[in-house]
Amino acid sequence: MLCVRASFVVLVLAVMMAGAAANAGAAQEATPATTPAAKPQQPTQPTSGPGSSEALFGGMTMLEQIPSGELEADYWLFVPSDPLPGSTAATEPLPLVIFVHSYMTRDPVLYLGWIEHLVRRGAIVVFPEYEEDATDDAGYRQNRLDDVRSALDTLQREEAVVDLHRVAVTGHSLGGALAADYAASAAAAGLPVPAAVMSVAPGCVSDVKCPAADLGTVPSTTRVLLVIEADDSDPTGGGAVESI
Repeated sequence: MLCVRASFVVLVLAVMMAGAAANAGAAQEATPATTPAAKPQQPTQPTSGPGSSEALFGGMTMLEQIPSGELEADYWLFVPSDPLPGSTAATEPLPLVIFVHSYMTRDPVLYLGWIEHLVRRGAIVVFPEYEEDATDDAGYRQNRLDDVRSALDTLQREEAVVDLHRVAVTGHSLGGALAADYAASAAAAGLPVPAAVMSVAPGCVSDVKCPAADLGTVPSTTRVLLVIEADDSDPTGGGAVESI
C-alpha cells in the first residue's frame, strides 16, 4: 500500500508540474513525440518489507484434494515447509489465505508464483476449484463455500495450526468478484470472516450475477483493496467478462 500511495503522489506532482509548464509557455507549441511511450515495467522486488523476497520458509507442500470416484480436485492446499533458520513461524498459528481463481483457470500452476510467495512468507493457502460441476453463480458460490469448509476440516485432521482470526481472501477476474462475495457471505455460512479482501481486476461472466451477495454485510473492520487494470479490459481475452 505504501508503494501504491507513493506512486500516486508522484503522479499527482507530475500532473501539477506539467500544468504549470503548459501555462508558462502557452504561446509555444508543444513538440510532438517522436518515439512511442515505453510500457510500464514491473518494479524490482524489494529485499525487505511487504511484497519483498523475505521468507520464513524454504518451501511448500501441495495437497490436491480429489473426491473418491472423481477425476478433478475440489480444492488445493498449499502449506509452508522447511522453516528457515531463526524463524519461529513453524511453532505459531499460521494465517490463512483463500485464493479464488478467475473464470476457466482452475489450474493453480497459473498462479503458482503468487501462491508460493504467500506460502514462503508464512501463510496457508486454500485454492478452491469452484467451477466443478457448476455453470452459474449459485453453483460457484456454494462450491466455494463447501471447498473452504472441507479444506478447514482437512487442515484440522492434518494438525495444521491455523489462525482463523488472520484470514484473507483474494481473487482475480471473476474470482475477484467472488472474493468480495465470500467476505459478504462467510459469517452466515459459519466460515471465517476475512480481515482483508484483495480483489484483482474483478469482472463478471455474462451468465453470472456479480456479485450475488449483499456487500453491505461485509464487516466495517474488513480492509478492502481493489486493483484495476489500465490496459486490459478483458482479463480472460475471450470477450465474455465485463469489468465491475
